[in-house]
Amino acid sequence: MRNFFIATAVSLLALVQPARADTYPARPVRLVVTAPPGGTADFLARVVADRMSRELKQTVVIDNRAGASGMLGADLVAKAVPDGYTVLLTEGASLAINASTRKDLPFNPQQDLLPLSLLASTPSILVANPAFAANNVRELVAKAKAAPGSIAYASPGVGTPHHLAGAMLSKMAGIQMNHVPYKGGGAMITDVVSGQVPILFTGVLGPLPFLKTGKLKALAIGSRQRSPLLPDVPTVAEAGYPDFEAEVFFGMFLPAKVPAEVTATLSRVIAQTMADPEVRRKLEEQALVVVGSTPDQLRVHFRKETDKWGEIIRSSGVVLE
Repeated sequence: MRNFFIATAVSLLALVQPARADTYPARPVRLVVTAPPGGTADFLARVVADRMSRELKQTVVIDNRAGASGMLGADLVAKAVPDGYTVLLTEGASLAINASTRKDLPFNPQQDLLPLSLLASTPSILVANPAFAANNVRELVAKAKAAPGSIAYASPGVGTPHHLAGAMLSKMAGIQMNHVPYKGGGAMITDVVSGQVPILFTGVLGPLPFLKTGKLKALAIGSRQRSPLLPDVPTVAEAGYPDFEAEVFFGMFLPAKVPAEVTATLSRVIAQTMADPEVRRKLEEQALVVVGSTPDQLRVHFRKETDKWGEIIRSSGVVLE
């Protein structure tokens, strides 16, 4: 009888042990995406999940959990069982912005999420109606200084990286621009094309067809380097603001306390996934710059982004409510 109880205890202990690298994954992995179906984050998730499924020999199931600027899905993952079977894919800049500004978050992004990989990024782009009387950042700044408060810029919404890109440029250049927030990209781009709003900060992909047909013109790219899709468009840094950098990045995170062996397995699989030529081709066609970083590289980048956006918000007086 004593041996029976010992055997039972050992069996129960095995059931509650965290996932091990030699048995992981033994069932499908859930990839929580903090965006609705469609759009860049969802596209990225589906391309990555398909390739990861082959590497893991288990299905990676997409679970779209949009809402609260990505915090709904992030909170779900932060509070999930730390066994490696629940993974977060999120627009990391928004997570960093919320981490640096919101005091009511139901979790602590720095403590409750374990960085896994910076998958990819895409720069903000500053575009304008063709009739707008500035063709680059220097001319825009000169126009804004000549008539303070006369220029409005659109963005996909309050508190988005694109909104704060405008605030960053205003602060660095010593100008005042009026922010016009939109919910989504369609109406926003239409209004800039029609001249209702003169300029716009957004991602590269949305305005790209309008740039090719001349219905919009590009003033600058927000990344440190020029975009391969628009190699003739200068960066904001080239206009005399070397510290300007505004990108949207997409990162993968795990719940804190996932075993190191499982994290290492996922990190290896993601590195293989992001190095796959077909994966890279599909993502680059969507204006994404493929990265596929280590966990430590994402940790450093996330900390840097949190500090950067927090400082912009505090110093420029941006109101996010």
